Parts: sequence; C-alpha cells; structure tokens
Amino acid sequence: MTERMKAQIKRRADTRRARQTAQLTTTSIVDQDFILESGKTSRPRRSQTSNDVPGSFASTVGTEGAIDNSSQSYRSTSIRRPPTLEAQRKSPTSPRNDERIPWTASVLGFLDEYEEAHDYLPLLSSGRDFEIDFLMKYLDYVFPLLFPFYQPSLHETGRSWIMTLLRRSRVAFHSAMSLTAYFFVFTLINSYPGQHDDCKGQLWEKIGSQTDMCFEMIQQDIRDLSLRGAQTTLLEKARVMESITQFLIFEVSLSHSANWSLHLTPALALLEEIWQSSTTKDSDSQMLAVLDGMGPVLWFGGPSGGYVWSPEQAGFRFFTGLLLFIDIIASTSLAQPPRLVEYHTHLLADQDSGEPDYMMVPIQFSSLIGCQNWVLLAISQITLLDTWKKDMKRAARLSMMELVDRASHISRILKDGISRLDKLNSSPRKDNPLQLPLRAYINTPLSISSRLSTAPTRIWAHAAQIYLAVAVSGWQPSNAEIRSGVAQILELLRTVDCSTFLRTLAWPLCVAGCMSEAGIHEQEFRHLFAGTDELSMVGALGEARKIIEKVWESRETLDRETWDLAACFRILGTPALLV
Repeated sequence: MTERMKAQIKRRADTRRARQTAQLTTTSIVDQDFILESGKTSRPRRSQTSNDVPGSFASTVGTEGAIDNSSQSYRSTSIRRPPTLEAQRKSPTSPRNDERIPWTASVLGFLDEYEEAHDYLPLLSSGRDFEIDFLMKYLDYVFPLLFPFYQPSLHETGRSWIMTLLRRSRVAFHSAMSLTAYFFVFTLINSYPGQHDDCKGQLWEKIGSQTDMCFEMIQQDIRDLSLRGAQTTLLEKARVMESITQFLIFEVSLSHSANWSLHLTPALALLEEIWQSSTTKDSDSQMLAVLDGMGPVLWFGGPSGGYVWSPEQAGFRFFTGLLLFIDIIASTSLAQPPRLVEYHTHLLADQDSGEPDYMMVPIQFSSLIGCQNWVLLAISQITLLDTWKKDMKRAARLSMMELVDRASHISRILKDGISRLDKLNSSPRKDNPLQLPLRAYINTPLSISSRLSTAPTRIWAHAAQIYLAVAVSGWQPSNAEIRSGVAQILELLRTVDCSTFLRTLAWPLCVAGCMSEAGIHEQEFRHLFAGTDELSMVGALGEARKIIEKVWESRETLDRETWDLAACFRILGTPALLV
C-alpha cells in the first residue's frame, strides 16, 4: 500500500506538470454543457500516455503500475486522425506523434483541479471516473428512490437539470455523491455483512469529510450573496437555494433531524427573495416572470400551449415545489404557520387530479411527492387553525363556535376530495400505460402518476382528518373518528406493496401510528414495519417508526390536556422533518 501511495503521488505531480505544459499550447473551448481543452502543437511532441491525461480511464485502472508499452489497450484520450499508408507501414499500432491532437474533457468542469487538492484516500484517488460512476448511481438509483413519483415525460426537460445543478454547484455535487456513497455502503453492509471493511471505512470517511465541506460551502455562498447585494442575479440566488435544498435532502435522508432547520431557513429566505424580485404581481404570471428571468424556455406551443422548460427552469420548479412541501410538513413539527403560506395560491395549481403537469407553470405535488395539492393545502390550513386556537386559548378569547366553523370548512374539503378519489378508484380501469412505456411518457389519457398517486393521496387525506380532529378536540385516541381514520389508513397501506412508495408516506404513517391504540392497530403497524426492507427504513420512515414506538411507550404518562401531534414529532428531543 505504501508503494502504491508513493507511485500515486508521483503520477499526480507528473499530471500537474503535464497540465501546466499543455496550457501553454492549448486553446480552451467552453460551451454551456462541457469544458473541452484542445489544441495541436506546431512541432512534434512527446506522445501522452494514459497517465499523463488526468481522469482518463486508463489512469484509473493503472494504479498498480505503468501499462506495458506493447499492450493493445487504450493508452490515451487523444483524438487521432486516420493514419496514412506510409505511417501504417512505419508503425502498425500507433500513428506518428505529429498527427495527434491531445485533449482532455471534463463533464464536471470543476473536478479536475479540486480532486487533486482534496482526494487523498487511496481507494478514491482514481479521480473523475469514480465521481462519474457515483454520479450515475445517483441518477439511476438514489434519486428515483427518493422521488419515485417524479416521472417527467419525453416532452419535458426530463432530469437533465440534475446534471446542470451538479455541474455548477459543489455543494449539490458533494451532497449527492455523499448520499450515493451512504446508500452504497448501506447495501454493502446489508448484502455482504463483515466484508469489504476497507472499502466501507474509506467511504464513511469520504461522507464525513464531504458533509463538513458542504456546510462550509453553504456558509461561504450565503456570505458571498450578502456581500454582493444588489449585484446578485436571480439565477445565482436560485442556484444557491437549490444547492442548500439538495444538502437538506442529504441531511434528512441520513436522519440528521437536529440540522434541518439550519438549512431550511436560508433556503426559504432565498425563495422569498427570488419571488419578491419579480416586478409582475399578477398571480397568474408572476411565476412565469420569475422563470423568464432565468432564461428563455426551450419551446412554447403544442396542443395545450404549454412550455418546455430549460434545465435551469425545470430545476427551479422542482426545488420550489419541494420547498413548499417541506415548509408545510416542517410547520406541523414546529407548531407554527408555514412560512410560505402566502405564496401557495401563486405557486400551486388550483386543480391537481394527479394528471401530469408538464408544460404548465403552476406546480402539482402529485407529480413530485405523490400527494395532490388539495390535501397538503388542507394540512397547511389545519396548522394555521391549530396556531390560532392556541393563541386564543392563551389570551382567554377562544370561541368554540368559531373554532368549529373554521374546522368545518377544512373538513368539507377533505371529505369531498376523498369522495372523488373513491369514485375514481371504483371506476373501470383503462389499459395499463406501463405496458407501452414510450407512449405513456408521450401522451396517455390516464397518466402513470394519476393511478400511482390515488392511494397515497387517500392515505394523506385520512391522516389530515386525524390531524384536524386532534387540533379541534385534543388528544383522544379512542375518538370514533380518529379510530376510523387509523383503520382506513391501515387498510390502504395494504395496497401499497412497493416499499419505495412507503418511504414517501412517513408523515401520514407517523400521524396514524401515534394515534393508534394498544391492540390490533398497534400490532398491524409493528407487522408493517417488520416487513419493510432495511433500505426503505433509512431516513424519514425510520424516524417515524422511532417516534411511534416512543409515543406508545409514553401512553400512560402523556398529559392529554396539552399533548398533540406536534409534541409527538418532538418526542425524540428535536423536531422531526418527515419528508
């Protein structure tokens, strides 16, 4: 291992010298997506081997020593012209040196210089190839695991905005890499217990160092925005907001409940600044004005006259919707109104039936987290009602008639919505669009998300009814309405056979579990958690399980006069963010 490290240090020194030499004769070509360095010397020059080119695949696999000169493997990333017949006779395996055009390419432009300064672990020192490998793991496995309902169609920008964000933000990049490494190590532990200790140890160290690094970068980004003041562009604010939110996802996925408020507050503040920077105050066009400020859309038209967003715009819509959702769920733990409640009517679609929202300006939660807008808006209104009730009670001005009147309006919204979903669920199903995946992504009368989001939305709606009952009547698990809600959620959970979707139901599961009484309902929840795979229990779902079990343990000692669901979400010592 010592000899390998010495050889590696020597190669890195050679790489830096080669790069400095190449820069004297290199012309940089920079486009929106890639950074390419190309050029050709006017005189014959020493050919570059794979070890001279930073980040090449050959240099990655060549840590055991130099590749033999007689090997037939790829030795350089140089672009080669077709050799002449004379050159072929002189050297059948390689063209003349003066016909080579040496170049290096970096998909993630900042990685080349950055990895040399920070990537010191032997296993991870292969450079860009390791980063690209884990980037694809994030795109292919981790992101779909976290957001299974986010299925952009062929006519949308897709998930290309993730690549755009990770290219331009070190915070987002390192948090995504750390999250991928975390899940990768978890699967190693689960699949190969007691093996790969060196690999796991180095990956754990990588996660810790990158977490600290991300936190410092966030602080630096916020300081830079503050120092620049009015010179900061809307796009720069959006990128910092997205980077912080990406890191927040990482923290919550690792169940770091104590840290989430530190990141949520600046992210929400930046979204407010971006929104207030728009000169258009009309609710129908303000969101479009903000998106226009980030650049022109890729295309406008189509049968519905919608938009195809650029990667920057698509990413902003995703993170804006995610922040709205997180803000609502966070408010239930903090027992305070959602900070962005005044923006709900501007940013969220009036109608969300689970149909795809591509080409449209307003945001639909069903396409993001699998729950339709009307349920989460009702939860937001319940939090406002609960806050109002507590304020009135402290001031000795609480009117029960006014409380019931306010609650009845929210209750009617939830009952009407559940009735619509019940009718949809009982209607004859059309052909399964999953049988024709390409056409399903282009144009279907009934979208994938519509069918997938029906059961989760009903679960969320029944949990909202329980939340409303507790806000109005207090802590009464034996209440008939609450018992009925718990029973219906348990029945619906039997239809959610995919543990990936179960991850997105941490909040409603926690609400129903905390309100379940000892006996059959408690046993059903224990059976549900016992049957869920360990990977799905990582993050919010595992946090919900801990909360439920702690509440069960404390049943006999709870003060029913003051206890509520917000107290449940804080029972582990810090407010939980179940997203």
